[in-house]
Parts: sequence; structure tokens; C-alpha cells
Amino acid sequence: MALKRSTGLRNAQLTQSSVKDILQYGVIRIFSGVQPANADAAETGDLLVEITEGAKAFTSGVQENGLQFAASASAGSLAKEGTQIWSGVGQVDGSAGWFRFYPNDVDTNTGEATSGDKVRFDGSCGTNGDMLMASTTIQSGATSTIDQFVISLPE
Repeated sequence: MALKRSTGLRNAQLTQSSVKDILQYGVIRIFSGVQPANADAAETGDLLVEITEGAKAFTSGVQENGLQFAASASAGSLAKEGTQIWSGVGQVDGSAGWFRFYPNDVDTNTGEATSGDKVRFDGSCGTNGDMLMASTTIQSGATSTIDQFVISLPE
């Protein structure tokens, strides 16, 4: 399986900055159902949980409580910041099917298909998916934690 990068993310990587800088202080939203065909497509399924630093409230455009990456990459991979706890409280009951990672300006990136200007990427959830989860069962009011998260760029 491979992460699906939006056209906007690929363009930003080519013209603006590193993946780390582009996505730093972002947020992950986990959805039920089948992952869209590409990261330019609108979200599908039910929003089950939003992953932030320590399950705290996330505000678009504000760095506080956003997800951070490690200081440096290794062997073409960038991991989550080891000192952060990436977690969220379930909004509804469901089975995690896929996730979307949004940059810090998430409000300009949700709920719609794009013409290639939205920065985001998607992946599958599961015990052997792009985002490894001990269980894909999300329960309303229960905390889900992402212990490991790595973005890799192929050769």
C-alpha cells in the first residue's frame, strides 16, 4: 500500500518546502468506509475521530495541539515526533477504513474535491495498512492513540 498525495501536496513539495515544513502542526482525521480514489477527491464515510497532540482541541491556523514530526528524516522516512502523543476521542462508533492528513490550515482542505490546490494525503488504516492500528474499532467517547507514524518517500 502507498500513501496517496494530493496534487497540491506534490506541487508544494516541488515549489515551496519540505514535507515536514508543509505538514507540521497538522491534524489527522480517520474515516469509516472506503478510501477515495485519490487525495484530490472529497472525503467519504463518517468522520470517526480527529487525531491531535494529546487529543486536545485543534484550531486551524494555530500551531498549538497540532501534530509534529521528528527533527530529521532517516533513510527516506520521517517519523512522528517521539515526545508527542497523537490521539483523539471517538466522535461516533465505527470501523476505521482510511485517514487523511491535513496541514495546519485544515479548514481550507476539507469537504470538497479539489482542482489540485489542496495540500493533504490519504492512507489506509489497519493492522497492516498505511497507518498501523492495534484495532480499527473506534468508539464514541473512547480515546484512540497512534503510537507510530512514518512518511516515506520512495527512491
